[in-house]
Amino acid sequence: MSTFDLTIIICSTMAGLVIGGLFGALPWKQEQLSDRQQRMQQMTGFIGLCGVLALILTRQDAASWALIIAMIAGVGLVRIPPLYAWIIKRFPVCRPTSKKHKSRTTKKGKTGKR
Repeated sequence: MSTFDLTIIICSTMAGLVIGGLFGALPWKQEQLSDRQQRMQQMTGFIGLCGVLALILTRQDAASWALIIAMIAGVGLVRIPPLYAWIIKRFPVCRPTSKKHKSRTTKKGKTGKR
């Protein structure tokens, strides 16, 4: 392996940890995501996918595997309870939102049909 290959592997690993960390820091339940968090999640996934595809197309197999494994490790690291609590406290953009749902029951009344 050349120095160039090692540099690409190290950079893709660091990027994968950041991408995985962002995925892990955002709420996992759809109803707890705000619109901004949904956009962040979609863009992060798109960037991760483009990174893996670019590495595969340039025949950087070790770097593409490093990126995939680092994204998985990033999610796992951020989901450690004390670290997750610190991230939620430190970065308000990652906090789950509690959207109030309207009641599904309707008032009984005249429907117009007889």
